[in-house]
Amino acid sequence: MKKNVTKMYFKMKIIVSILIYIVAGYALANSFKTYYRIFGTEYLGALFLLIIVVFILLYHLSILIHETGHALTLNILRFKVKIFKVGPIKYINNADKGKIVFNKNGLFLGGGYVIPEINESIYDEITFNKFGKEYIYFIYSGIIITIAVIIISCIFIIFNKVVFLSLLLLIINWLILLKSFDNENLNFGDFYIITMLKNRPDYICTILQNNLMTEYKLNCFLLNKLENFLKDSINKEEYSELILGLADKILDEYIIDEKGLGYELEKLKKWIFNNYAHINNNNIILVISIIKLSHKFLLHEYSLKMKSEFIQDFNTINHYLLKNEYLLKYEIIKRVMSTLSFLSNDGDLLKADFKYIISDLEFSIGECDAYKKKIMLIINKLNN
Repeated sequence: MKKNVTKMYFKMKIIVSILIYIVAGYALANSFKTYYRIFGTEYLGALFLLIIVVFILLYHLSILIHETGHALTLNILRFKVKIFKVGPIKYINNADKGKIVFNKNGLFLGGGYVIPEINESIYDEITFNKFGKEYIYFIYSGIIITIAVIIISCIFIIFNKVVFLSLLLLIINWLILLKSFDNENLNFGDFYIITMLKNRPDYICTILQNNLMTEYKLNCFLLNKLENFLKDSINKEEYSELILGLADKILDEYIIDEKGLGYELEKLKKWIFNNYAHINNNNIILVISIIKLSHKFLLHEYSLKMKSEFIQDFNTINHYLLKNEYLLKYEIIKRVMSTLSFLSNDGDLLKADFKYIISDLEFSIGECDAYKKKIMLIINKLNN
């Protein structure tokens, strides 16, 4: 499916890009003539700075409009918003007590997302299947609004109205739309998610993996649903990055409950540690996913005091990284190895930088009360 989707989206991106280039080129030529006639060359530096400031403001505005489309659709479908992020501003719903967080890094690390709250809304097969279908509408809503902004911007440009702002809005929303076609590097765009869910409705379970962290503890039906999907995927030997990510978060429950692995997770664990001998280093995202999941298996071994297995599996990862030192340039891998080395020497986990020990979602969902609770439960289990 992925290859066909990639080809289709690649063609669509080219077609959209050509159309946008034509309109943007026309607007750029008109804007340059206008401002050159008014200012000449004397104020080009100030004009360039103004363009940058306006671009950043319009970019965050465009992201806000896009994500608001998602949030409004959730409201129409009668789901609550758990997290709403746009640029540096993030709204978090902690047990119906809203909290707004400002992170200055978000001014330059743009983007946004909306995470729905599902724990009280999905409790049986009927509500689960209904949500899977409605989630597609939720994804479509942001795309539709972005396309509407592009069309309106083009109309203003064609009729020579507020050309400068319209041009910037056109470029920004075109970039947002192009990102919707992404399906690589765990950067799954809206269009890819829609296609995936239409072909494989059961993959909604992988989409909901972050809710294991943001809404701890998920109700029994949801937890069983996600775990059974994971087990089925392992039995079919479907080891995509999304499946590995779900396994990573499911293992948190095993650490907290001090539960041994069943047949399926043992099978996945065996595949993971045997795979280091013939891992494809060209697929860096798969490599990182494997190392992250290996790390979680090791934490599980450590929590159950399986010292000999912990040392053996730690040496497997360590040996692999000694042969591929370039991987240590990735911050997540450096943190993982630093933590595992710390544990292999029986260090006090609370003295380690544990924000990334359990999950690399700290930047995204670290202010959620449920996330903090789950992290501390796991830390306590590991310390004991």
